Amino acid sequence: MEPNIAFEIEWRKLLITKLSRALTALNKSAAAEKEATITRQAEIRELYPTKEEAHEAFGYGYITEEEWRSIAEQLESVNAPTITSAARDELRDILSRLRKDIRDLEWEAMPEADRERVRQNIAKHKDKRRAVTIC
Repeated sequence: MEPNIAFEIEWRKLLITKLSRALTALNKSAAAEKEATITRQAEIRELYPTKEEAHEAFGYGYITEEEWRSIAEQLESVNAPTITSAARDELRDILSRLRKDIRDLEWEAMPEADRERVRQNIAKHKDKRRAVTIC
C-alpha cells in the first residue's frame, strides 16, 4: 500500500473513532429530548386531547392565545426534528462518507490481481443468487 493512501486511511479511521464518541453522546441527548417531548405531549393531551379542544379552551378564555399556539404546536410536533437530532443525523452521514472513503482507498490500494479476484467472487455470488431466484 502506498504511504499516501495508508496515511489517508489512518487519519479517516482516527476521525471516525473520535466522532463516534460524539455520535454516541448525540444519540443519548436526542433520545432524552424525544422522551421529554413525548412526556410533555402526554401531559398536554390529558388536558387537551385534540387541537380543537385546546382552541375551545382558548375561546372560553381558559388559556391565552400564546398558550394555545404552544399547545397546538406541541400536539403537531411528535416527530419534528430537534437541533440535536439534526446534528446527530448529519454526523451519522459524515461518518458514513468517511467509511466509504476508506473502502474506496483500500480498493484503490489493492493490487489489480486481488481486485480481479474480488470481482470474480462477486460475479459468482450473483450467479448463485440468480440460480436460487429462478428455481
